[in-house]
Amino acid sequence: MAAPRLTGLNENLAREVLELHALAGSARPADGRLVLVILRGGLDGLAAVPAPGDPAFAPARGALAQFGEPALPLDGNFALHPALVQLYAMYGQRELAVVQATGLPYRERSHSRAVTCASPPTCAPC
Repeated sequence: MAAPRLTGLNENLAREVLELHALAGSARPADGRLVLVILRGGLDGLAAVPAPGDPAFAPARGALAQFGEPALPLDGNFALHPALVQLYAMYGQRELAVVQATGLPYRERSHSRAVTCASPPTCAPC
């Protein structure tokens, strides 16, 4: 499968994925690596891992549910953004797991405080 032409956000996304892939791939098979990627903002979880199998997904996300190319299927509900070809290959090799709808134990209503809780270098307990 050829990678889609990348511009703007997709270009930055692809660069980040390649760096993560290089980091994860630099370990020897005996060297365990766990790389966590926390998605937020313009590249949130539903942008990187859309839910086209959910009938409410497209109506709820509107234009954000549209990609230039078909999403890369993971299971009956979720897929990867079409620009994430390298991650899709890792998923197929069982080197990548996607954990959706997770977050911090912070339950207040302040978005800015929640971002502070999750952002290095503070990573303060909330």
